[in-house]
Amino acid sequence: MHRSKGHYIIHGRERRYRIFDRWWNETSGSEKENKRSKFASLTQDTCFWAKVEEARDLLDALRSTGDPSQSQYWEKIDSFASSAKTLVENKDVSIDVVAKNSSYSLWLKDYNELKSQMELFRPQFLSFANEEMVP
Repeated sequence: MHRSKGHYIIHGRERRYRIFDRWWNETSGSEKENKRSKFASLTQDTCFWAKVEEARDLLDALRSTGDPSQSQYWEKIDSFASSAKTLVENKDVSIDVVAKNSSYSLWLKDYNELKSQMELFRPQFLSFANEEMVP
C-alpha cells in the first residue's frame, strides 16, 4: 500500500490498464468452456497480487478494530475470496499463487482462521442475546 495514495487498484493504476482489464473480462462463451488442465504460466488477473495485499490489509484492519463483525470489511474480503477461488479452480493463476508460503496461501490460511473464529463466536452471541443477557 502506498503511504499517501492508498491501494494501487483504486488510486495508483493508470487508465490504460483498467481498459485492458475490461477488455480481458469481456471474453466470449466459447473461451470459458475450455477448461485448463494445467495452471497458467502467468496469472490472468493482472492485479491479483495487489488484490491479495489489499485483502491482507483488510484482514489486519478487521483484527485491529476489535469488532470482527465489520460488514464493510467482510464484503470486500469475501468478494476477493470468491473471485480468487474461481481463478484457482479454473487454473487461471500461475502455480506460484498456490505455493505453500505464497502471499495468497498465507492470506487464505488467515482468512479461514478468522472466518472459523467468527462462526464460533456468532452462535454464542446469539444464545446470549436470546436469553436477554445482552441489552
